[in-house]
Amino acid sequence: IFELEVIPQLCNPMNNMHGGAMALLADMTTTMAGAPIARQGWWEFGGVSRTLSVTYVRPALLGTTIVVTCVLRSVSSRMSVIQFIARDKVTGKLLALAEHGK
Repeated sequence: IFELEVIPQLCNPMNNMHGGAMALLADMTTTMAGAPIARQGWWEFGGVSRTLSVTYVRPALLGTTIVVTCVLRSVSSRMSVIQFIARDKVTGKLLALAEHGK
């Protein structure tokens, strides 16, 4: 579980978190979620992205604290699939979903 406050540097001109910033959050947190299973010769550097699909459900407004949960859905010797779920910490409303294939 990760938390991030939406600051002005992450926002577009409408004071919503930029989609690219949310995609970066998905990329980084899903990669870190796999770190505990790393071993020598496998996942040492977080793997290489094959796919990253982000669905934006509602805007993350400036000042919002985002709570991210990542779940390793499938892990094999060559590939993994990690799910990303971003929610507003105060309301619990879903902000974005992502699936990251590595």
